[in-house]
Amino acid sequence: MSYNNNSNNNNGSSGARKFTIKPFRSYTQMDAHSAHATFSSLASAMDEIHNRNASTLSFEELYRNAYNLVLHKHGGLLYEGVQDRLGVHLRRSGGRLVRLAREDSAASGVVSSSSGSASAAMMMTSSSSSSGGGAMTRMVGGRDQYGLLEELARCWKEHRITMVMVRDIFMYMDRTYVPQHRKRPVYDLGLWLFRRVVWERTMDDDGANDEKEAVDVGGLGWGDRDEGNAA
Repeated sequence: MSYNNNSNNNNGSSGARKFTIKPFRSYTQMDAHSAHATFSSLASAMDEIHNRNASTLSFEELYRNAYNLVLHKHGGLLYEGVQDRLGVHLRRSGGRLVRLAREDSAASGVVSSSSGSASAAMMMTSSSSSSGGGAMTRMVGGRDQYGLLEELARCWKEHRITMVMVRDIFMYMDRTYVPQHRKRPVYDLGLWLFRRVVWERTMDDDGANDEKEAVDVGGLGWGDRDEGNAA
């Protein structure tokens, strides 16, 4: 009797296996409206990174959003959007440096041509401050004449830190879309844009229309890679 009961129990347990059929999931392509909405969230995240609020972001979610854009054939939208957003932030930084260069030039009596670059004004300011007195730092108008160079160094350091975080979000794009379309990787793009938008900025461009004007960065294809890396 006990043997039969055990046998019945075993049969019952073996018959308890259930098979479930999951509903079929159809593949749907991300449309342009959804793609722009997804990139909008990524652009907002880039703004937070530039504003030093990266701790509030979910980098896993941001990576997934960027991954989905590339996966659904919106890599061009993503790459151009990243380039434009970086350009906006760099134009703001460049505008601050130009205004500071003007103030330093006015205080020290250095006259800069409106066609000259901000970098030229920085070099002239540095040369002017080191030419007299024998002191490492000379004060003109109550302000450190090395302030402009120090501000440039600070902007460069912060930009490189920012680009590391931005690069991590768009890592999948760097591995797939970038080599296929012969573009610069995101980190290299950010450094090259710094040279074009900040270092080579003209003295008559104080950033008054940073949000309205497109950044003139020229060709960004593979052919400019060597020239860009030489900066």
